[in-house]
Amino acid sequence: MKTTILLLISIFICSLVYSQNNSKFCAASFDTNFKKVERDFKHEIYKLKNGINSKLPRSEINYSKTLDSLLLWLKNHDCVKDAMWDKCQNKILNYPGSSIIGVIFKTKNGEVEKCFTVQLGTTGRLNLFGWHPKISRSKNKLIYKQMKDCSGFVKEQQRLCLQK
Repeated sequence: MKTTILLLISIFICSLVYSQNNSKFCAASFDTNFKKVERDFKHEIYKLKNGINSKLPRSEINYSKTLDSLLLWLKNHDCVKDAMWDKCQNKILNYPGSSIIGVIFKTKNGEVEKCFTVQLGTTGRLNLFGWHPKISRSKNKLIYKQMKDCSGFVKEQQRLCLQK
């Protein structure tokens, strides 16, 4: 009897904690405080920075599963109307690459579309006034770069994916 009560209490507390995080994220986006939204997104990227484990060798890491899980994390919030990343867009294959995640937020002023730029990998080089010494090995990890306004990005990516 005691174990079932403890189990129910722990489930109740966990659900309260999860719902508070969701409400804080949505409250920040509803109030158009995108600095807090950006901070929460950075934290989520930091948790997934090494990618989702796959059976590929270290040099052939594919971040599509990681970007899909970031997209799912965003879409699980009530304040997000739609989200999409640039998986169907043609890109130049260079290292380190980058990807853009577009999100349509529901705010008190209507809908706002923001784009988050994520770098896929590092070169291990440091920029010292134009001099680029190699100080470490290249690393395959996600790095958050910036957030900016971008209107029409999500619709454009959906259109590109429908064409393919």
